[in-house]
Amino acid sequence: MVQPRSPVHLSLNSSPVPSCSHWPLALPSVKSVLRPLAAAASFLYWWCQSRVAQMAHPKSPSPARLSAANSFDEK
Repeated sequence: MVQPRSPVHLSLNSSPVPSCSHWPLALPSVKSVLRPLAAAASFLYWWCQSRVAQMAHPKSPSPARLSAANSFDEK
């Protein structure tokens, strides 16, 4: 037969999470983590916008587009 376990009594001073004064690792600040992520998101947004603009208004049409446009005009 299995004996029931006695309840664990924790004092207010003992917590499962170590206190900051005893924490061995230095965690980075939120700003230092979010700045590179924000910069990457900004760059990705800028890149997508520029690609969409290039597709909407190509600087010079490709030879395939020119021949297709010319054949369409001749019909």
